[in-house]
Amino acid sequence: GGGTARQAAAATTVVAGGSLLLAWLLLRERRRRRGAERGKASVAEWQCATTSAPWAARIDLKMVTHGEGVVMIAGFSGRRHSDCWRSGNGREWTCRLRDKDAPFQRRFQHALYVDSVGGLCVAGGEAPGWCVVNDVWRQAPGESKWTRIEEAAPWKPRCDFAAAELDDGSVLVTGGASGQRLLDDIVWCGKAGTATRRDKAPWGARRGLCAVVLSGSRILVFGGRRGDEAECRDVWCWAAGEWHQCGEAPWPLRSSAAACLVPPSADGTGEAVALCGGLSPEGRPLQDLWILDISPDAASAPDAATW
Repeated sequence: GGGTARQAAAATTVVAGGSLLLAWLLLRERRRRRGAERGKASVAEWQCATTSAPWAARIDLKMVTHGEGVVMIAGFSGRRHSDCWRSGNGREWTCRLRDKDAPFQRRFQHALYVDSVGGLCVAGGEAPGWCVVNDVWRQAPGESKWTRIEEAAPWKPRCDFAAAELDDGSVLVTGGASGQRLLDDIVWCGKAGTATRRDKAPWGARRGLCAVVLSGSRILVFGGRRGDEAECRDVWCWAAGEWHQCGEAPWPLRSSAAACLVPPSADGTGEAVALCGGLSPEGRPLQDLWILDISPDAASAPDAATW
């Protein structure tokens, strides 16, 4: 199904001088924590896969787990990129698309997500000329070609926003920045590329927020930075057709963090949401990791305090 095709998606920003292989590290920490609960070894084994990936050191890139590996696309290294790299172990990387060969514009602070059937989608971001865009490009499973599926999607051009696709193919786009303006909208898009619903975000205007798709057609939205430059840690959940405020998370205030779904494992470990890094209110990069257990009940919203 769509959830299996999607696996865990990690939107990664604030990475310089190498790669943060978030998916593997989060899975490792998740399994370690379960082992500790059962009285096993409790030492987290963090390993640096490489200190010099073959792509340029950069910030505002995006990375997702896809199939049996990780895909990294675009970002900013003093200049914009549109390259695509894949790795199965974090050490060896294969370039699947070079800047000069990409059919889409070079960009950063874009969205990268896995769709309901396992395709890769790149959307929006800040393109050359400091221009925000709202195009959407897709690579079908098992193919190398990128196809533009939206020249101008039915949402305002933006960067530093959140996007996610549910198993039914509907796409949520929320927040971000368009010029000097922070956006407070929630746009639901159907398969035909039309906006099926537009709402005002109950969490207000902000950028650098996270959105993670859960089982049961739920979406968790959290973090980010408001227009008054204040970082946030409130958590919201779309469940049973409405938004639920889940309270304040215990982790330090932050924006532009990385987050992904840690899928269930064969040993019965349930799914979880993991949060890592980001920027503190003082502009300091963070390096902590937080895990939130998720109930399989499709109608339930998690308690943010249990993160």
